Amino acid sequence: MKIVAIADLQTLRRHERATASNTTLGGYHMDKYCALGNFRILRGILEATDIERLYLLGQFAPYTNGRTCKLRDVRPEAVAPGQISSERVGSFLQGKVNLALEKNLDVVIVSPEEVAGPLILIDGNHRSVAHFLSHGGIDGIPAFVCVHRSICRWPYVPENLQTRI
Repeated sequence: MKIVAIADLQTLRRHERATASNTTLGGYHMDKYCALGNFRILRGILEATDIERLYLLGQFAPYTNGRTCKLRDVRPEAVAPGQISSERVGSFLQGKVNLALEKNLDVVIVSPEEVAGPLILIDGNHRSVAHFLSHGGIDGIPAFVCVHRSICRWPYVPENLQTRI
């Protein structure tokens, strides 16, 4: 990932409101594990190689090969009716949304560290699935990257990444 700027919580909150984010930084009791004031918030651009460390939230496990929650492992049939909120993913697929070109659809990621750690999508899971299935990669997607060393203690992180302290 190419880091392009440092951001702040107010900028992230404006983005969350503009995109009607369901999962916001600190939401779903995330703040119980990671104090909001201790997050470092960055702006970045995903690179092709980041696909190896990009994860969906834990509830997406049934829709990935081997239940890895990795975006690259999403099964194409997982977007059939009755799967992964098929209407949401379908709306992005039908519109052939290209997240690298769309304005104001930046994904929001949490990570214990941005250089080599896992990148866990907290907002943009559905649109990222659609983008990946349509475009075959993630290169050029803009993101907010929220870094906190304890984020993998949060229960919504995929089980294979969770650490318990």
